[in-house]
Amino acid sequence: MVINIEQAKIIRNRIDNFKEKYNIDFEKSIGNREIINNGWDKILFSEFKENQLIIGMLLNTRYKINDLLSEIILSYNEDIDESTEFYLLIITKSVKEKIILLKSEFDKNLKKLIMERCSINIKYGRLIIEVATAFIPEIDCKPAIGITDRIRVANYSKDNSDIKIESSREGAVYTANLIDLIKLYEQTGEDIFKANLRIGIDDVLGVNSEIQNTLRNNPEDFWFLNNGITLILPKSSINKSKYNKLILENIYSKEKELKISIINGAQTITAASSFLLDENSYGKESEDTRELKDKAKSSAKVILKIITYDDKLNESENRKFINKVSVALNRQKPIKGQDIALVSSFVLSINEFYQSQNNKGINELDKFFIIRRGEIHSIPDRHYDLSKLVKVLKAILGKNPSAIRNIKLDNLLAETKNNNDGLDFDVNEEIILKDKTIFKPKILLSTYTNQREVYIKQFNENYSFVNDIMEIESLMEEHSNAIFKTERKKLKVEDLLGEYILENQSDDNEVEKRRQRIYAMATSGRYHLLSCIFYSECYKQLERNSNTNIESVWEEFLNNGDFTEIKLNAEFKEHFMDIKKYLKLIEGFIEFWVKFKRSEINNPSLYYANEFKVSKDDYEMLREYVKYANNIDKVGIK
Repeated sequence: MVINIEQAKIIRNRIDNFKEKYNIDFEKSIGNREIINNGWDKILFSEFKENQLIIGMLLNTRYKINDLLSEIILSYNEDIDESTEFYLLIITKSVKEKIILLKSEFDKNLKKLIMERCSINIKYGRLIIEVATAFIPEIDCKPAIGITDRIRVANYSKDNSDIKIESSREGAVYTANLIDLIKLYEQTGEDIFKANLRIGIDDVLGVNSEIQNTLRNNPEDFWFLNNGITLILPKSSINKSKYNKLILENIYSKEKELKISIINGAQTITAASSFLLDENSYGKESEDTRELKDKAKSSAKVILKIITYDDKLNESENRKFINKVSVALNRQKPIKGQDIALVSSFVLSINEFYQSQNNKGINELDKFFIIRRGEIHSIPDRHYDLSKLVKVLKAILGKNPSAIRNIKLDNLLAETKNNNDGLDFDVNEEIILKDKTIFKPKILLSTYTNQREVYIKQFNENYSFVNDIMEIESLMEEHSNAIFKTERKKLKVEDLLGEYILENQSDDNEVEKRRQRIYAMATSGRYHLLSCIFYSECYKQLERNSNTNIESVWEEFLNNGDFTEIKLNAEFKEHFMDIKKYLKLIEGFIEFWVKFKRSEINNPSLYYANEFKVSKDDYEMLREYVKYANNIDKVGIK
């Protein structure tokens, strides 16, 4: 079994974060071949601190999960109560085991187990489970893909005369065994989809169910009813010497990076895998059902397009070519600007920087990674969904929180267009995201490659605050969602806002108006609050550290913002941890909001959603808030 390199890095980062935050003393096990091979079905780490129980386990046999969890829960039983938060990271040994685990109701069973063992009721959102698959790379593996005929295939080749290198790109279309491509996925894990823009995207159009229905009922028609799969790889990684199979070899680099990628058809692979590899119900389902799955494995064929490129091309040119093909193929299906932005120079450089090591002049914990749609957005891992990140950047770097509600995300992520070939970019050009207020000009792949010191300086000045502010935004989102849920249920007393207001209310006639104000600011106005609170903290830090006139320093900061020395400490973050402190913070901001709008606190129009879309007021609002917060200390942050 092979370890997915990216997943191993994620898990290592998760362990490092736990270790740093909670001072846990354990060895990093993931990625260590010896420890993993000899140590499955065990607790990797556990720690109880600040009323949070954090558990990581290596799981090979899903039936042992209850026993493993029971043992560790009992050891902390005296510390656990109804306010305890449970964080569980389950690392499975294979894609197959992960699929089976996710399709079972293990999360409900675990919740029931904890409640029974500890005699408590677990509240909504207090049990958080992540399932990852750990692989160890089998560097010398040679996956085989069965095909019907190597001779009678459609071939195409193109000389790269425009690049002035003696090389060519070739393509061929085969009829392949679907099960062999699923086995390739099993052997390589999620790495096989690294260059695919759409991996993991939810089954919005019902495509997954259609794929599985075809395999269940008419597997012999699969070739006709599916768009096919595209695999891109270096010429040196494919052996066509066999008549009825393609042998993939040299698929890993010396650095253990996978060199091959399925850039189109990931949904076909994952949906088919979810059906054909799920043996969770074996023993319960009928013999007929098992025969249907066996028939699908043996008879389902799929169109396989193989694209090869010459290894003599430099890495940068190959990457541009792969990105171009991936964008072009996926644009034939529902695809968003967010997906195109993933192959922009900004995102590629941020992600390469995150994965690099031994960089001088950078705090490694300031780096972050931008994921594809459908992958797990994770604050501890510093892995961010681009749609969430760009909203925070627009509120902070752009000083324009109203744009988040006023402008479509695709417009915020608009790229420079070079329509030389009908696409939005040429293979020899970098995709540049237009909004220079949030995507700084020097944060490019070319700068990262050729001017590393310049890149690091620009990163520190413009993005070193990101991880702190993403953590705070995540807490704000969590509180806003909780408030939204209670308001949707129209609870009046026994809910978050009701409890808070009753504790701090002197006039019963004001209860409902107060509820509406807080609700509106928590849901529609939270990015305005985030922007103002952050810049107020920046002002305080600059004032403490400045040896000159603070006003000139502040004006320079507002105009050219260098965030290198701005750090949000635990005391600052504490105001966002507890929901009652957060609600108090919101009410302090409402006081400012009323003054800034020159209105009355009970004016309902102040809290309409459209009121939070007035972009022209944002910069002035931010400046006025900083004055307000630092001269009239009613905001809640000391």
